[in-house]
Amino acid sequence: MLLTDPDQFGIEWGWDFEKDEIDPDATYVSETRSSMFWRFDGDAKLIGEEVFNRKPDTVRKANDDDIIMTKEKRTEITKQYWPEEIKAELEAET
Repeated sequence: MLLTDPDQFGIEWGWDFEKDEIDPDATYVSETRSSMFWRFDGDAKLIGEEVFNRKPDTVRKANDDDIIMTKEKRTEITKQYWPEEIKAELEAET
């Protein structure tokens, strides 16, 4: 998870820095373990999702080796899979 707002950091979780040490212009990477469970009905239709996250194991300033997925990059990569009506709607907005 990328953290860009100092209020997202959950300082009370005991990470190794204080709030005033956070660079507001930097991007930080939060590494944690998650568990995801999906429930299905008898017809294999998805009927629910539960996601459990524990407190992050580490939080650190992002570096050049990290793969940072911005909203723009994600849009560029996934756009080919969007339904045509969504593509048309987004293109009309720009």
